[in-house]
Amino acid sequence: MGIPTLLRNILGMHHPDSPTDKVLKVNIYGPAGLRTMLRIIFTLTHTRTAEAYAVHELLFPGDPVTPCEPPNVRHSSEAPGRDIMCDEDGFWRNIASGHSPRGEVIVQAGPILHRDPCIGYIFHEPPNEPPFPEPRKIVVLGDTSSAAALTPLISSTPGRVSLLVHESTDAYIPSNVDASLAARRSPELVKQKCLERGHSTPLQAGQCAGQWDAERLVLNHIGSRFPAPTLTDPRSKKYRTAIMREIERQATEAWHATPSVLPSYGEEAPEQIQQRQAIAASDFLSVHIPARGTEPPSEHKGRRDDNSRRGSNWDKRRRMNR
Repeated sequence: MGIPTLLRNILGMHHPDSPTDKVLKVNIYGPAGLRTMLRIIFTLTHTRTAEAYAVHELLFPGDPVTPCEPPNVRHSSEAPGRDIMCDEDGFWRNIASGHSPRGEVIVQAGPILHRDPCIGYIFHEPPNEPPFPEPRKIVVLGDTSSAAALTPLISSTPGRVSLLVHESTDAYIPSNVDASLAARRSPELVKQKCLERGHSTPLQAGQCAGQWDAERLVLNHIGSRFPAPTLTDPRSKKYRTAIMREIERQATEAWHATPSVLPSYGEEAPEQIQQRQAIAASDFLSVHIPARGTEPPSEHKGRRDDNSRRGSNWDKRRRMNR
């Protein structure tokens, strides 16, 4: 539901002297019905923008097709989009591409399990032959209780998973962190409620990272019961940071304990694997993914080097946001 507000900010507000033929600025890829949703919200809120967006719907056989022609069926801020049918394996391959300093970036997509239609996206560089670096690959998942259906698509795209962004909506918090939370909710109850709602725990996120042999794991969509650490209240800051560390710990342990189901892209030193640490996302977090073989010895690959520094990223992020 945040898409309309985001579009209004990016596309700018319409002015009487704005050109009738709007420039296409934003391309949106999503499930069937997304075009209709945006048209209705823009119409009901009397939204008109200076530039245009287009919605490209990722369709299964039998999904309704929302037409873009004739022009009067579209919103005045909308450009024609594509209707992209899945292949025989149920995936949407090569749906978009762009360019990075190292060349092309290709986008693939596939369905993941949730209460409603939800999609996981893969961004990867083209395959390279030695001596060029191994292609990097980023996997960004929507809401999900299981992304296992995406495994064949992960396997068929070049390179290992450089970064996995996986939701972690809820978590069991043990008594050593919060005795009252531990008394009210068991690990089994937390997992059950998560699955019922189509969401994941840190354990499931870590297992997914292990199965796909991800080099980095960032946890997002953390539930509102676990607010981010604040600057204003030292007691609240300490407690909330402890919660985030616990969520990261659970995901990291599951990550290390889960064997990969994908073909190997070469052995990594055991000490490198054991240094991997999940990171709970916060606003303005950035993760550096250098080309393989080019990282300096101090490159942390998005992980924390030791337990004494595990809370430091939260402090750095807060200082950046002052």
